[in-house]
Amino acid sequence: MFWPFFSVMSAVPPQLQRRTRLQDLDARMTSFLSEKQVSSTACPKVLDNVKAARSKVQREMATAR
Repeated sequence: MFWPFFSVMSAVPPQLQRRTRLQDLDARMTSFLSEKQVSSTACPKVLDNVKAARSKVQREMATAR
């Protein structure tokens, strides 16, 4: 018997999944920034945009607690 909603019931709660995704995104942006600042291969505007986006992600993680 096929029941398509079985996986939905056993899935990770949305709040935990969102927090995990935000943490992953923050880690990726941190890694990107450190790599590009060391190698000096990114445009300053790009770095500023990534820093601003990372700040927003960190604020959202802080308010989601």
